Amino acid sequence: MKKALAVVAVLLAVLAAVYLAGSWYFSGMIVKFQAQSLDEQRAEHGDPASYGLPAPEEVTIPGDGATLAGWYFANPAGGDCGVILLHGHTGSRYGMLKYAPLFWPKGCDLLLYDHRFHGASTGDYGTYGYYEKQDALAALAWFEQRTALQPGQIGLLGESYGAATTLQAAPSAPDLAFVAADSPYEDMQTIIGEQAVQRFGGWTRLFVPGALALSGLRAD
Repeated sequence: MKKALAVVAVLLAVLAAVYLAGSWYFSGMIVKFQAQSLDEQRAEHGDPASYGLPAPEEVTIPGDGATLAGWYFANPAGGDCGVILLHGHTGSRYGMLKYAPLFWPKGCDLLLYDHRFHGASTGDYGTYGYYEKQDALAALAWFEQRTALQPGQIGLLGESYGAATTLQAAPSAPDLAFVAADSPYEDMQTIIGEQAVQRFGGWTRLFVPGALALSGLRAD
C-alpha cells in the first residue's frame, strides 16, 4: 500500500512539474512574445509617404513604466480634430498608416505610437491593455497638450490588441469625440484559448488557466 501511494505521489509530482513547465512556456508566448521589428513592419506596410502623409515628427511619450515611441503628424489644414491610432499584436505604428487617409484629408492631426514591448517603445512585457490603457491615456494627455485640442475633438481608433486597449481606456476618457475598435477580442481567456487551439491543438486548453495565471504573475 505504501509503495503504491509512493508511486502515485511521484506520478502526481511529475505531472505537476510538467504542467508547471508547460504553463511557464505558454505564459512566455503570451506576455513575452516576439514582436515584429520596425524594418519588418516598414517592408510590409510602407512608409507614411505611401499614404499621402508628410514626414512625421518622431516623438517619445513617458508612460507608466515604459517610454512610448511614435509619430506625430501636424496637419497644415488645421481641421480642429485629432486621432490617435493604436496598432495590433506584435505590430507597430506602421500597421496603422492605412487608417490615416480616413482622417488626414479632413485636417486632423494624427498620433501613431508603438505599444510598450513593441516597435521602438520600451517595456518588458505586453499586457493586452492592462498597462497599455494607461499608456493610451498618457498619449492622450500628451496629444491634448501638443495640439491644444479638447477631448471632444479627439478620437481613439485601435485595431485588435489596440482595439481592446481603446475599449479599456475609454471609461477613463468619456468626453472623447469617438472610440473606434476594429476587431477587438472578447476577453483574455477566449482569445488565448482560441489561439492555443489554432496553433497547437485542442490539448493546449489544459494549459490555458496555468499559463494565464503565470502571465499575470510575470507581468504584474
